[in-house]
Amino acid sequence: MKFIKQQSVGFYVNALALIVGIAAVAYYLVNAHTDTFTNIGTSALVMALTVLALLMLVAVLVIRQMPIARGFAANTLLDVCSLAAPVLLIVSVVSIIASRVDTFASILTFQQNAHTTADMHSAIVAIVAYFVAALLAVIASFFKVNKNEQ
Repeated sequence: MKFIKQQSVGFYVNALALIVGIAAVAYYLVNAHTDTFTNIGTSALVMALTVLALLMLVAVLVIRQMPIARGFAANTLLDVCSLAAPVLLIVSVVSIIASRVDTFASILTFQQNAHTTADMHSAIVAIVAYFVAALLAVIASFFKVNKNEQ
C-alpha cells in the first residue's frame, strides 16, 4: 500500500500511456495481417521505434522509484526518456500513415466494401491509439512520477 501512496499523477499517466502504446502495437500487428494490408506488412522502423518508446516509458516508471534517480545524470537521462518517448511514437504513427495512405485512398474510392472497410478500421484504430499514447506521454512528462521526487 505504501508503494501506491508514494505515486504521483505522472506515474498513472505514464502507465496509461504504456498500456495504450501496447494496445496500439497490437492493433498495428493485427492490421498488418489483414487481407487488405498484408502486402504492406509491418515496418521494421515502426516496430523498433515503438519498442524503444515503450522501453523508455518503462524506464521512467521503474527507475524513478529507485534512489539512484535522485542523481543528476539519472535524472537527466529520465527526463530525456520522458521527452523522447512521445517523439518516437509520433514518428512511428507518421510512418504508419505514410505506408497506408495509398491503400486508404484506394479503399475509399474504388474498393469500398465491408471487408476492406473493416481492414481500414483496424488501421485507423491503431493510428488513433498511437496518437493517444503519444499525447498521454507528453502529458505525463509534465508531472512527477513519485511524490518523493525533487
